[in-house]
Amino acid sequence: MTLQIDLKKFAPEIEVDFTYRTAVAKANDEVNTNLASAMAKVNEMSKEMDGLEDKLANESEENIKAELTRIYSDIRSVVEKAIDDVFGEEGLGAELYEKVGKSTLALMQVFTQINDAVNAKVAEGRGQRANRYTRRNSKKKLAK
Repeated sequence: MTLQIDLKKFAPEIEVDFTYRTAVAKANDEVNTNLASAMAKVNEMSKEMDGLEDKLANESEENIKAELTRIYSDIRSVVEKAIDDVFGEEGLGAELYEKVGKSTLALMQVFTQINDAVNAKVAEGRGQRANRYTRRNSKKKLAK
């Protein structure tokens, strides 16, 4: 008797179609942790933008523009790196930024969708493992 184990079931991947190309993301705990960390950084930077109105009220238009450009650039860098890490493709985040019309907000929406899909896939894997554990233990109890 030969036991065959499909390891793809234990190392889930998500294929993402970006309309102009596809890429494969790993859906594992490490990637999920990195995405959560990046999302937390982006949320923190977004909160910084919320408080800018009062802070920059007396600044010149040039200073306001420079500060906003800096924050958008920081957010974009975090999101681009997170996308690169998820797909294991250096430069994919920057490529997507170009494809969405150089819009940091649009790139953040893409990032959020990727994050949600990876979270769902990781949760699905955890649920499957929990179900296998429960079934095994039920069988052991019945055998006693």
